[in-house]
Amino acid sequence: MGNELAKNKRLKEDKKIKFEIMKEILPQILVNNNLDNLYLKDGNKAIKKLKEAKSNQKESIIGRLIIFQEFRREIDKLKKLLKSIDEENFLNFKNMYLYYAVSIFEGMINNHLSQELNEIQMIPLNTVNEEILRLSNKQKLGWVLHLTNNKNFIEQKSKTWQDLKKILDLRNFLLHYKPEDADKFDKKDKDFSKNDLLKFIKNCNECKTYLNRIKNKELKDKERRIKIVRKKFLERNKTPK
Repeated sequence: MGNELAKNKRLKEDKKIKFEIMKEILPQILVNNNLDNLYLKDGNKAIKKLKEAKSNQKESIIGRLIIFQEFRREIDKLKKLLKSIDEENFLNFKNMYLYYAVSIFEGMINNHLSQELNEIQMIPLNTVNEEILRLSNKQKLGWVLHLTNNKNFIEQKSKTWQDLKKILDLRNFLLHYKPEDADKFDKKDKDFSKNDLLKFIKNCNECKTYLNRIKNKELKDKERRIKIVRKKFLERNKTPK
C-alpha cells in the first residue's frame, strides 16, 4: 500500500515536471520554427509539422532558447517580506537579505546580456555566460551594454547607478573583508538599514525598466510571440494537480 502511494506520488510529480518543461520549451521551439501562428489556429497540425521537421532536418529544431528570469516576481516578493518583518527580524538576518537582493539584481543584468549576446550577436550561450561572470557590474552596465544595445546605463542613469553601487560595494566588502578591517565592518554593518535595502530594490526596478526599454526589437518580438503561444498552451492544457 505504502509503495503504491509513493509510486503514484512520484508519477504525479513527474507529470508536473514534464508539464512545466513543456510550458517553457514548446512555445519557444514553435516560434523558432515559425509554427506559432499555425499552433494558435490548430495545435495538432503545428505539432505534426514539428515532428516532420525533426525527422527531416539534420540539425536540431530546438534553436536558441530564451531563459526567462522572473525578476519582478522575485524582487516584489523580497520587498513584501521586508515590509512585513519587524526591525529585530531584519537585524538578525539583514546580511542574508542583502546577499539575496544583490543576487536577484545581478541575475537580471546577466540574463539581459546573455539574451542579447546569444540571440542577436549569435555568440554561443556557454561562452556568453562564462565571460559575463568574469565582469564587474560596472562593466556590464557600461561598455558591454553599449556593445549590445548602444546604451550606457552608468552614464545615462548616473544617480541611480551611484545609489546601486553603494549597496553593491557593501555586499562585496562584507563578503571579502579582512580581519584588519574589523572596525570598518562594524560601522558599515551598523549603518545599513532596511530602508537602504528597500531603496536598492526601487533602483533595481528602475534598472530593469531601462533594460526592457532598450532591448533589441527582434528579441522583444520573439518574447511577445512566445508569451502568446504559452498562453494558448495553458488554455489547451490544464496544469496537473
